[in-house]
Amino acid sequence: MFTNLIIILLLKLNNNGYAMNIQNEMEKAGAYPCLQVNDIVFVILSQVNEFHVQQASQFQIHFEKQLTLLDKSQWPVLLFTHKDFSHVDGAWTVIPLFEHIVNTHARKNTRWILICEEDTRINVSLLVTTLEQYNATESLFLGRELRDQETTIIHHFAFADNPSQFAYPDFRAGFVLSITLIQQLHHRLQTSRVKSDFSIDPKFELALFVWDEGKGTTLTHIQQFCSADASSDPSCVTSQPGKFPDCHLPVDKRDLYVAVKTCKKFHETRIPVVKATWGKEAELIEYFSEMADNKIPTIDLGIPNTERGHCGKTMAIIKRIINTPELSAVKWILIADDDTIINLNRLQPVVLGERYGYAVVSGGGYDYITGGGG
Repeated sequence: MFTNLIIILLLKLNNNGYAMNIQNEMEKAGAYPCLQVNDIVFVILSQVNEFHVQQASQFQIHFEKQLTLLDKSQWPVLLFTHKDFSHVDGAWTVIPLFEHIVNTHARKNTRWILICEEDTRINVSLLVTTLEQYNATESLFLGRELRDQETTIIHHFAFADNPSQFAYPDFRAGFVLSITLIQQLHHRLQTSRVKSDFSIDPKFELALFVWDEGKGTTLTHIQQFCSADASSDPSCVTSQPGKFPDCHLPVDKRDLYVAVKTCKKFHETRIPVVKATWGKEAELIEYFSEMADNKIPTIDLGIPNTERGHCGKTMAIIKRIINTPELSAVKWILIADDDTIINLNRLQPVVLGERYGYAVVSGGGYDYITGGGG
């Protein structure tokens, strides 16, 4: 009876033009439809490598322990890029995942997509509580913000007048996109081309793409998405264990060959620094330039120096290693630039490097290791 009376009164008020839209009022108050954990799709940035697969497995164990009271039919979708997106070129840059998420996982009840790294830890119940405060029908981009304090080359010196004005997400702390935003981004990818062919810092490049030169969405900072330093805070939705992994014994110096790329311009400036610091720790080290210099000494591979792109010199070094028996027998090869600083004593027996990508977002490209990172 009381329910009927309330409905009649609301209808009467609406007819008189005095009543507000009740749903809008509820949304303004934060009273969105009840969020279930299976309204969220979880995507974990993982890698095909024994160590990283183990990290992904530990993530899954921690994650699923929190779901034991739920029937498995109520469990959320949990995806790992090394397994579920192994066919997607450039999955590590995130943007190529949008098409597959929309086509496969944009179910009727999907509201949010959470993306994080394999060593992130998620408090599932706190995540649901936090996301209940936001409306997934809006274009929302949530996470822990990072801001540049000064311009940086890997961000192409963007926002030079005020680099701290632009926020981008901390992947390790995790970030969330509403399904509405994901669908909009997917539509953009279908109708326009990503402007940059190079992928260097996917965190920054993702935020730039979502921002769309001011026409899109900016990152909303969520304090509960925590950095490693704040991970002990009980209010953290996401956290990181923080302990550096035990990678066993370092590489024996006799099993490591170091090739340093340089040019005539830096023979008397950068090379002395390398030789006085980390270079002296290497038992097998050679310097490669476009000019032979017996004082260093350097090896001339017949490749001219270039201001941009140094793949020719790198390929020449690799070919020399393959064709030189005493070098091809060495287990590990390190190719570095003359302005790279490396602690050789801490190198571990795994392939290390900073991954860059070319045309991986638009498809048909490839990943490569930048020489600047070694």
